[in-house]
Amino acid sequence: MTFPSHAMSQPLIPVLIPSESVFLARQLAQQQPLPEQAQQVYRNLIAVFALKHYLDVLGIETDLTTCDCWNSFLRLTLNRADVSVVGHGRLECCVVSSADVEAASEVTVPSEILEDRIGYVAVQIEADLNQASEVTALFLGFVPQTENLPVRLKALGSMFDLPEFLAAQTQAPLV
Repeated sequence: MTFPSHAMSQPLIPVLIPSESVFLARQLAQQQPLPEQAQQVYRNLIAVFALKHYLDVLGIETDLTTCDCWNSFLRLTLNRADVSVVGHGRLECCVVSSADVEAASEVTVPSEILEDRIGYVAVQIEADLNQASEVTALFLGFVPQTENLPVRLKALGSMFDLPEFLAAQTQAPLV
């Protein structure tokens, strides 16, 4: 994994993705009709599994079964990488490669998801469908819901502040 060379204002957090998650991401991605779409779905799911693992380690409950990225039709038609944080809302994983980080210093957030996400997590992934079973994701940081798009990498908050942010985002349970 290549670490960004630009100065980040917070520590970066690498996460090793369990081989079972890599295998599942590969299986779901291979259901896509186009190779480019399969690669995008694979990277999105790796980012989702990384964020889920990170939140699990912190003791924060997630539910992937309610996420857009878990729905086979939405995976086929939309670019989604969301993680539902139980009782708080959805975080969107914004996947970037090291080339994207070096060239643009910005994170792209799909405009069609702005209304129903509480925040966005920038995840650097260097993985493709043909890669070995060991994959690492690197969290670059997060930003609460915003209309200032694209998000500049320097505007990302520390992942260490994510639990406090989530605590302030408590949602009423659905009846």
